[in-house]
Amino acid sequence: MSINLQELLALTSHLRILYVEDDTVLRENTVLLLQDLFSTIDEASDGIEALEHYETHLNHYDIVITDLNMPNMSGMELVRHIHRINPKQPVIVISAHNETEFFLESIRNNVVGYILKPIDFDQLIETLYKTAIHIKKQTEEKNHQHFLEQKLQEQHQTLEKHSEVMNEFLTLDSITKLENASMLSSFLQTLEEGHAVTIMLYNIDNFSFINQKYGVEFADETLRKVGEFLQFQPFS
Repeated sequence: MSINLQELLALTSHLRILYVEDDTVLRENTVLLLQDLFSTIDEASDGIEALEHYETHLNHYDIVITDLNMPNMSGMELVRHIHRINPKQPVIVISAHNETEFFLESIRNNVVGYILKPIDFDQLIETLYKTAIHIKKQTEEKNHQHFLEQKLQEQHQTLEKHSEVMNEFLTLDSITKLENASMLSSFLQTLEEGHAVTIMLYNIDNFSFINQKYGVEFADETLRKVGEFLQFQPFS
């Protein structure tokens, strides 16, 4: 598989790496290869140090690259710890073992890439490319999910607003904002039969004259003022 380095850089230049290798010389040489591809490379010499890095910088690393055979904590133990913290963390393992069981264990632990020692440059680049594509898809899916959630939230807010408007339309007079005849009817239906109730009817004499003489806007404002008076007038 031929990889265009410019295309690879477009995928990797913003990514942050945690690289774990107990062999100092190999670690330094590999970092020299990686530093032109990634924005940040943090190094660890064993699994324990790497886990401390990871826990200190939660959600910081885009890729974890780890050797399998290390003192104190093996690479696969590290992978299991990391995936308990973040099951979707992309991990690439590096091993001198070319045996089926190691590949199977890597698959069982959701490892996205497997590189054999001694590290072959072409294999390293191909694995990094595939992993970067995997991360890009993850990011796109996450962004799409966020977009859908945002749209769903906006629709929910719109529906709530429409519901409030509809409820106001059905229960309140559009001018006075007092409860309308429909609400009065609903209230009366809740009363037990024979329950005593007093209803007061207010009428504005010659209101049509106000409407004709001063216009609809003035007449509506008059009704609003009467509504405010009735709403805040204490009745006993």
